[in-house]
Amino acid sequence: MVNSHAISTELAPILDVVQINGRKVLQRRDGHTTLPGQPRKALQGDALLPYLRQAHLTAELDKMAPKLYYLATPTHTHIAPLHHQRAMGRQIVVTEHPGLHLIWYHDRIFVKPIPVYMLSGAFWNYIAEADQNILRASLGFMRTYCYLIRYGVDFSTAIALELIPKVEAASFDFEDFIKFIFQFEDVSDGAVSPRYAYGSIRLTRLNYLALIFLGRPAYFALRPQYGEYIGHAFVPIITLFAILSTILSSMQVALAVQDPHAEASWQTFAKVAKWFSIAVIILVASLVVLLVIFIPLAIGTAQNAARRSELNSKKKQDENLAGEMTTTFI
Repeated sequence: MVNSHAISTELAPILDVVQINGRKVLQRRDGHTTLPGQPRKALQGDALLPYLRQAHLTAELDKMAPKLYYLATPTHTHIAPLHHQRAMGRQIVVTEHPGLHLIWYHDRIFVKPIPVYMLSGAFWNYIAEADQNILRASLGFMRTYCYLIRYGVDFSTAIALELIPKVEAASFDFEDFIKFIFQFEDVSDGAVSPRYAYGSIRLTRLNYLALIFLGRPAYFALRPQYGEYIGHAFVPIITLFAILSTILSSMQVALAVQDPHAEASWQTFAKVAKWFSIAVIILVASLVVLLVIFIPLAIGTAQNAARRSELNSKKKQDENLAGEMTTTFI
């Protein structure tokens, strides 16, 4: 496991760890009192750790982690470099939400940029004692960049997309970055958050299982319109109906052309066709009932989530907190 003492190389010497009132706190070398890259968050006080938890923890994916092997390749190395992402026709979408990092949907993949404070050795020294959950999530997050950036073209792409922050107090090139980031390559799965035992994950599969594991219509509503959501949910149902209709039609043709004086095997086939038809009718009726119940329930759940989100935002009085994500439908 990489711990605070193993971070021997830093790219941004902008922070120090100091003792104040018997506890370790972060302090900037340039005299500013806020978290680098986040001027709304003071380094000293009670707001820093809650912000870091919101910016880096992946509680929902951690909750789903025991079942994620149904959705994704069960290895943290399943991450294509940035240049290969583009070769596969994917647009790289920058997001600040930790739960969207390396989640992909058809022609796009979401990538969270590296915060500037993570390039400082002092941050790792501080967070190792301040909060182990943030440490585990941060280690897993940084380990993903060992695979996202492997070549010079990946580094250039990351700079252009601002996935790697610019540091006025320091300059570094591709070789410097690789030397820094590969300190995290040997971090074990046991030292990171459960989500980071996996690499990239398909959003469509997450959305299908969100109702089961999270109790809401979707993990992330990429197109928050009820019509598109319901249409997407109907795809497997329509496919099932097409298969069942084909089987039933074949049975009807077979029964229509059979000889009334046929062998006993035809009688057996007739019985199978009869009960299969009844089973299909029951299945279709059950699906209709489920849809009648599910659609109002999905709408109600989304509206309740919207109300809770509005109440929480009023309590926090802060609209720019990192890590906020809505799955509300319109």
